[in-house]
Amino acid sequence: MASGFIEISENKEFAVRWTIYDEILRLLIQELKAFQDLNSIFVVSLLESRTPPPNFDENLEMGWGFITEHDVISRIVSITDFSIEQKEVFWKAVHIAYTKLQKQGKNYSTLQPVFLKELLDMQ
Repeated sequence: MASGFIEISENKEFAVRWTIYDEILRLLIQELKAFQDLNSIFVVSLLESRTPPPNFDENLEMGWGFITEHDVISRIVSITDFSIEQKEVFWKAVHIAYTKLQKQGKNYSTLQPVFLKELLDMQ
């Protein structure tokens, strides 16, 4: 059952299991950090706020969301309000992650490439 969501537009939403969602966001954060510009920094900050922190206590996991010290965070990222430049770096990171996953396979991530392909197809 889908429990992680990326809202692409009013009419398009990418939905996957939370473990896949977390891995996709982890890969995108990794790729975006390499860009080092204001738009990618903004997107990294948003994505990091929607994924559990390192050394996360599994007892605070709910699947559709997780509990932090101050809040309950749902696994929903909306790129609908991103600027054009922020959307461009987001999609560039998706493309780079997909390409690396195809070339490097499990040396890059255990994620199946089909999930990033499905996300790219929604662009």
